[in-house]
Amino acid sequence: AALAAALQEDAAPALQTMVLSDNELEGEEGWKALGEALQRGALPKLRSPDLKQCGMTGVGLQAFASALQANAAPALETLALSFNEIEGDQGWTALGEALQ
Repeated sequence: AALAAALQEDAAPALQTMVLSDNELEGEEGWKALGEALQRGALPKLRSPDLKQCGMTGVGLQAFASALQANAAPALETLALSFNEIEGDQGWTALGEALQ
């Protein structure tokens, strides 16, 4: 809730690296909130989000990919997603499309 609240207020426009590894992001709602914040342009300089082992699901990955599709992270260079619970192909397909 704290991360989502901070991003709702656009409190980190200069943030380049975000390390959330080993943190649960409040289930699918947390990932949706992060995706929405990205789509609003809350993190325009984000280059390297570390999202390893965060409990991300396919729905969470789709929300994140939707933000990337909208060019919400134009500075993105690396993306760490290992050790998450991303089931099915929809999230991965959405991410692939967003990164083209």
